[in-house]
Amino acid sequence: MKVAFIIPRLVNQGPILVVRDLVAGLQQEGVECTVFYFDAGNEILMDCEAYQIDFWKGRDFQDYDVVHSHGIRPDAYVYLHRSKMRKCRCISTLHNYMKEDLAYQYNSWISFVFSRLWLFFLRKHDLIVVLSKHALDYYKRWLPEKKLACVYNAKTVDKSLDLTANEKIKLLLFKKKYRLIGVNALLTQRKGIDQLIKVLTLLPDYALVVVGDGQERFNLENQAKEMGVKDRCLFLGYQLNAFRYLRYYDVYGMVSRSEGFPLSLIEAAAYGVATVCSKIPIFEETFTDKEVLFFKLEDTNSLKDAILRADSMIGKNFKRAYEERYTLKRMVKTYLFLYCGV
Repeated sequence: MKVAFIIPRLVNQGPILVVRDLVAGLQQEGVECTVFYFDAGNEILMDCEAYQIDFWKGRDFQDYDVVHSHGIRPDAYVYLHRSKMRKCRCISTLHNYMKEDLAYQYNSWISFVFSRLWLFFLRKHDLIVVLSKHALDYYKRWLPEKKLACVYNAKTVDKSLDLTANEKIKLLLFKKKYRLIGVNALLTQRKGIDQLIKVLTLLPDYALVVVGDGQERFNLENQAKEMGVKDRCLFLGYQLNAFRYLRYYDVYGMVSRSEGFPLSLIEAAAYGVATVCSKIPIFEETFTDKEVLFFKLEDTNSLKDAILRADSMIGKNFKRAYEERYTLKRMVKTYLFLYCGV
């Protein structure tokens, strides 16, 4: 079997990392993979051949059994050039709740226009994969149910990778004084990190470590200053392989207002870090209250109580859930089933 993946660019972002892991897992099963991307720049490497292509120029994909697109531009590319993929089974994976995600990232007008465009582009796909049963119900409102399927994300982590000496010194100096709440994320309003800054005012023995960058970073740093907790907030910016920090956190903060299926949560599970999760449908579906500690969104006292209850037993249960339900082998097996059109 030959599978072509189409992605926007080779960057260190969740959907692209899923493709990278999926490629590695498929090739172990004897599947021949090729990645095609639009934008220049190779921030990450794929375990297969990768070629830059022009969005407006169709390419002959007749040698492939499956074309698997990820993102609005790849989905649009399939729509525009479907005639060159007639022999292929065309599949898209939707990694988000498109209306909400576009609204948080841009604004409600952009969300209104581009979510409808995106749904239009999906008309020529044979199958559309979503990341949870809740997302399945969400997309049934706009897409034919017979074209929808659910596959939970998986994530591999190389635990041999650790922080550099300089990175470790900086973090351990902080850890000597406080218990660390950590979060690895793209800094947008949707990620809800402002809630962790607020809760610090009620938790004098805790500090917050934020690994990641984004449009909300200035606002978050300013909030920390205004709330008098700036000295207990460590903003480390973008870091490649951010999961290297997980072993040093006492608590992981998964405090999103909306999510598709966050890879950072799966990484935290792989390390067995006791984790607090916002009580939203995707998290309630994928983990139980014996595996993570839920809190009510926008309720600082609820978040505080969850953090104080985080212990090693929750972490052990969380890790066991990862090993039983969210391994790469399971994800690869499910996608192979879908590729074959069963």
